[in-house]
Amino acid sequence: EYYLKAKYKYEKRENKEGTEIARGLLKKAIELDNNLILAKELLGWSYEAELDLENAFKIYFDNVNQAEKLGDKRGMARSLHQLSSIYDIQGNREKSFDCLRRSFDIFNELGDKAGIASTQKSLSWYFMDKNDFDSALDYLTSALKIQEEIDDKWEMRFTLWGLGNFY
Repeated sequence: EYYLKAKYKYEKRENKEGTEIARGLLKKAIELDNNLILAKELLGWSYEAELDLENAFKIYFDNVNQAEKLGDKRGMARSLHQLSSIYDIQGNREKSFDCLRRSFDIFNELGDKAGIASTQKSLSWYFMDKNDFDSALDYLTSALKIQEEIDDKWEMRFTLWGLGNFY
């Protein structure tokens, strides 16, 4: 219940106070269930969105390890994806790529189409940075195809934006 309230509050926040209220609710949810990886992911995202990379990194890194211990493959894949973004911002492209590949492999194993497409979109940026434009385009078009298949308009906008930047 605290997680759901926090998620709603965070999505509807209008200022820093809304973020702090959401964080308080997330911390209560985590106190009640320390294995609630989703709550920890959102808490990490709330820090990443404010570029508090130190807190975000710690949460995501801990999430990867905890999800692995719990056998929560989906939580592990999502946390690896999020961790990759911190490595990327820090300029550590190879660690970012490693996290993305691991995330992609897990999402494939699970058959999680939304996760596969999201990771493909992120992988395309890695390949663009490496000037491997064929691979970048392959990942972007594959992501878009999956997003169209599952009718994920929210993510399609980011992939289309990526394709626009690519061209």
